[in-house]
Amino acid sequence: MEKIAVQDRLKERLTRLLPPTRQGTGIPPWLVSEGVAAALLEQVDVLLPLFVPLGLGDGVTMLKSDPRVDQIPGEAWQVQSRTWGEMNQVRDTFLALDRLLRSIRKLHERGELQIELGTIQNVLPVLGVLNFAPEGKRVLPGLVQALGCDELASAEIIDRYRVALECGNNDKLGQVCCIVADDCVFGAWVQDFISAVRKIKSPATFIPLQPVELAGTFLFEILETEGNNDNDRRNNSEEKAS
Repeated sequence: MEKIAVQDRLKERLTRLLPPTRQGTGIPPWLVSEGVAAALLEQVDVLLPLFVPLGLGDGVTMLKSDPRVDQIPGEAWQVQSRTWGEMNQVRDTFLALDRLLRSIRKLHERGELQIELGTIQNVLPVLGVLNFAPEGKRVLPGLVQALGCDELASAEIIDRYRVALECGNNDKLGQVCCIVADDCVFGAWVQDFISAVRKIKSPATFIPLQPVELAGTFLFEILETEGNNDNDRRNNSEEKAS
């Protein structure tokens, strides 16, 4: 009963804090829809433990049990989210992930994907958490070097990875895969992530998600949903076309 009470309190807190977080970070509404967010919040007990190995254990503990969280006004949380979002390039990272995920799907449907989906699956979750997870600094320099990036920015890393996929640059893709697999934190974490997300069901269809959708689920981007937002996504793609 105590465990259920903690989970219920956690869901209530996250439900209250999600809107000011979204507004503060500047993530477009079409990228984090109310329906998708609500469905995933119902399964937060599966997702939240994944943050602990990434150096975010204190934040998880605070959300679960710190009574001061209930006293933080939405406006104050929005201001803090804006600072955090700018510092960690949250909006740019989400948009870059959207471009990457749509590119993967397009290549896969055309039969033009030159590496196994399983290989991509082992990299995508790590790309999504690089900037805001303290442990991300373990692999950031290696990924920047492998992909030829100009700075330690996850959005650029994601875009460069997308370009490598589209160009079939298996040398760069292989280097990225090895950097993740050989890391003592992320090599194990990504397998835990995949196992956990396989338990989650799509908010749109309530069927187990396919491998290509795993990272998107973790970041509130479900490839099978929000079809009416294609124009917004097309604008995002054109904005950062390579």
